[in-house]
Amino acid sequence: MKWIIATTFLLFSLVLPLQAQGIASAQEIMSAFNGANILITDNSPTKTIVANVHYCTNKEFTMDITETTRSQMGGEQSNSWRVTGIWRLHQQNGYNCIHYTYDGKPTPHIEPIYKDAQGMLYIHGKEMEKLGIASCN
Repeated sequence: MKWIIATTFLLFSLVLPLQAQGIASAQEIMSAFNGANILITDNSPTKTIVANVHYCTNKEFTMDITETTRSQMGGEQSNSWRVTGIWRLHQQNGYNCIHYTYDGKPTPHIEPIYKDAQGMLYIHGKEMEKLGIASCN
């Protein structure tokens, strides 16, 4: 069930922002992701999803997800979980993508990586914040 929500997060945020104009090269993606700890945040008026992703150099990943839902009455409810699996670079429809295979999920998930005019990379249509080095076993 949790991988469904993680996949929903990945799919829900696929809208390409207006500022994302280019295709990130394989070298740019590997430089940005390989061995990195990256924070991805998706905000809406009723929900915030934060994914803290560790992209390990052995191509494993750990994604710690926190979803906070806000009610119209001002209340909040948060749920957190962890998704693990394998990631690799993949090309599809002319875009360089990250190909995720989740533990316990037979179907892979593919996310294109975009680049804006200033060279910033975007995943899921959201700007990424690099937190540092991935914490891997």
